[in-house]
Amino acid sequence: LGGPVPPGTAAHRIPLDFAEIDCRPGVGDELLLRDGRIRLAVVRISADGCLCSVAAGGEAVGRMGVALAGDAGVRVHRFLPQDLLKRCLQAGVRAFLLSYCEEAAELAEVAEFCRALGVEGVRLIPKVETLRALDNLPEILAVCETLCIARGDLGTQVPLPELPGVERRLLAEARSAGRRAWMAGEVLGGFARSASASRGELAGV
Repeated sequence: LGGPVPPGTAAHRIPLDFAEIDCRPGVGDELLLRDGRIRLAVVRISADGCLCSVAAGGEAVGRMGVALAGDAGVRVHRFLPQDLLKRCLQAGVRAFLLSYCEEAAELAEVAEFCRALGVEGVRLIPKVETLRALDNLPEILAVCETLCIARGDLGTQVPLPELPGVERRLLAEARSAGRRAWMAGEVLGGFARSASASRGELAGV
């Protein structure tokens, strides 16, 4: 991984930016690209990247999501893009999705920043995408009005056979807490490739 990919050719090197990720892949880890469509097993680590074997191939595209499978879990650095958030507030934006939100303190941090700028009542919607967020779900639900279940990234952390049950549990806990919830990610992607959705997709909906 790392280096340019000639357009229209099979990718032998895929450039990735790990600058905003707390942990690095290790030998034996599995890298998941594009919500797990592409699965790469890490064979060797070097100064300029890592050598991988392809467990499941696919089309490499720009701005792919990248995660480590299972408990290894890639975490994005907790940083608040203050300048961007300030400009959004000045433009009148009053609702924000918080990607990879894992604890209630992250919502509180953004809310406090908004209050410091004199803006109250900003709607903050946490995106549940990691195992740690699942562990902290009661605390997250206690401080939000709406929950976003990001099933694509969550599916890189939770084994796929368990994912539907986890989704149902999240929806049930949100309802029990009196919170709204929505499912984000590809739900009826079959319509993009054919005239009808599959029975599996319809059952998922």
